[in-house]
Amino acid sequence: MCQKTSIMFFYHRMILFWRCLLNNIGVVYNIQAKYSQAETNLFAAIEVWELLRAKLKDDQKISIFEQQAKTYRFLQETFIAQNKIEQALETSERGRARAFIDLLTSKSTPNKASIFFWVKSSHNNSIHWQ
Repeated sequence: MCQKTSIMFFYHRMILFWRCLLNNIGVVYNIQAKYSQAETNLFAAIEVWELLRAKLKDDQKISIFEQQAKTYRFLQETFIAQNKIEQALETSERGRARAFIDLLTSKSTPNKASIFFWVKSSHNNSIHWQ
């Protein structure tokens, strides 16, 4: 069991390293006005975040939230610098959606495998969780 724990720790550290590296490369490209390369690296950093998030506990997700939000902000800045306003807004929404999903997950039942969905009640047209 100890070996499995140390392997998982190493795995998470490597993922964090790659995320940080991709994020920083994207920021440098943005500063140099090499926006296409900045987009590529920042998108890759976000993908690494998503890979890591799937394997984290709720408290760990909270601890990396601000770092992930920075990557989304850098990507937004890259789009704005290119006058790609629609993509910047989509990126902003994606970052907020991630925070909302985390909030919903943290409020779910102890069985985190449960699925959230909206149900429209036929008798009063209200929407509620089920």
